[in-house]
Amino acid sequence: MTSGSPVYIYALCEPNDTRSIRYVGKTTSPKLRLKQHVYCAAIGFDTNKHKAAWVNKLTKSGLTPMLEIIQICDESSWQDEEKAWIAYLRKQPDSRLVNIADGGQAAASSFADKAGFSTGLLKFVSHAGFNEHRKALWKLSCACGGEITAVGADVTSGRTQSCGCIRRRGTRTLDITGQRFGRLTALRREGRNSCNKPTWLCVCDCGKHTHQTTPRLRRHDVYRCGHSCGLDQ
Repeated sequence: MTSGSPVYIYALCEPNDTRSIRYVGKTTSPKLRLKQHVYCAAIGFDTNKHKAAWVNKLTKSGLTPMLEIIQICDESSWQDEEKAWIAYLRKQPDSRLVNIADGGQAAASSFADKAGFSTGLLKFVSHAGFNEHRKALWKLSCACGGEITAVGADVTSGRTQSCGCIRRRGTRTLDITGQRFGRLTALRREGRNSCNKPTWLCVCDCGKHTHQTTPRLRRHDVYRCGHSCGLDQ
């Protein structure tokens, strides 16, 4: 059981049948954290060069690491749990973990030690007063060159991880025309579905057509036209 806001211990895995775990971390926002990993690697801001090289190799192939939640904790326990997971996975004979640190790193807390502290894409520049709820505000610089003023606690907790550039970048539609996903080849984009996900017309190796969303294709949730695929008969 957890108390307060949940903290997720997650694994970044190979997007294939092996699901090999390559990295372990913690976050309060799994979807945004995955975007951050991809973005930081792409712009050269990731200090973990081994992880960045792996992520960039995947993205160049039209793939994305799979993020899987392996434990849900709270603010009082995540450090020990993250350390335990990293230590355990490192001992496995087939371990390919790229974590540099042992886990459990705590964020800076006071005004004195926050200035100059970096987390995610953001770097604390200077204290900027308090908001109407008496929460400390900070002026922050972003790796993309932007600047924002945000609640310091939201930054150190992971709720705010960039100036907004990650979300803006995430809204761009990835062109996967001609790329293969299992037996499927993406032919052309055909709008968005009811959840606002980009939808693609794909052709299966058996000759049938199907509509699939970009996330499902890139996560390998689907690899054929359906259960009635002619190649399965």
